[in-house]
Amino acid sequence: MTDNKQRQRKKRGSGWEAECSGENKALALAKDALVYRSQEALRILSTMPNGHVDCIRTGKSEPDFHGVLYGGRAVMFDVKRTTSHRLPLPQPNPTLDKRGKLRKTWWHQVVALAAHTEFGGIGFLYVLQDDLDDPFKRRRFVLPVTADQRVSGLDAHTDRSVDLGRHGLELTRGQTWFDVVASNLEHWT
Repeated sequence: MTDNKQRQRKKRGSGWEAECSGENKALALAKDALVYRSQEALRILSTMPNGHVDCIRTGKSEPDFHGVLYGGRAVMFDVKRTTSHRLPLPQPNPTLDKRGKLRKTWWHQVVALAAHTEFGGIGFLYVLQDDLDDPFKRRRFVLPVTADQRVSGLDAHTDRSVDLGRHGLELTRGQTWFDVVASNLEHWT
């Protein structure tokens, strides 16, 4: 993948995360949930005069958001963005790509979400599916992560991807992730 494509993909992903942050602020104002953006594990090496920083990652990233629902139940989720109707599942044992480089994986995030669920919290993936032909055709899904490290009931050891329409909990216009989670708590019990 070219550097330009990687930058575009990262920019789209960070836009989706910013959108989720706005949704979380609205939930806090409505006193439904108090959710924060997780901080990246970074070490600052130097600060430049223009305000930019030179830094390195010091560890694996955590799921993007964590917090608590009104009533005390903990919530943790990671946001993903795709242009396909399928979301590739991370593999527990990373493989090599065509060039012999280790493929990036987010299996550690699934493990963190599963541990959160095991301790009585709610862990899930919040996925935005974009339509490249029509930017107004966006679909959002919640994919529950259970304590046994299954994503929407699928096992990453045997399943390579999740069909969003078939296995995801789709949000309708005007709904937030909170609405879908609150009405489908049986997925995390």
